Amino acid sequence: MIELDGYTKESYALDIEKIMSSLASSQYTAKLGENKNFVLKHSVGSIPHNNEIDVPLNYADYYYLEALVRLKSLKNNIQ
Repeated sequence: MIELDGYTKESYALDIEKIMSSLASSQYTAKLGENKNFVLKHSVGSIPHNNEIDVPLNYADYYYLEALVRLKSLKNNIQ
């Protein structure tokens, strides 16, 4: 959504903030040293395949961190 926001006239800023705030909450972000040292809890690989449901996933952490970097860059460019 952050990348899409840069290509459209419509702003997704409120949706982006809502999603990122939710992921940053204690409901989805593990405490340091917990969750087998993964950042996000409750990730899902594929519901249709009944695979990797409600588990920590390395690629979920990667995309979350990527989104945080992009969001920080976006905010720095606005200011």
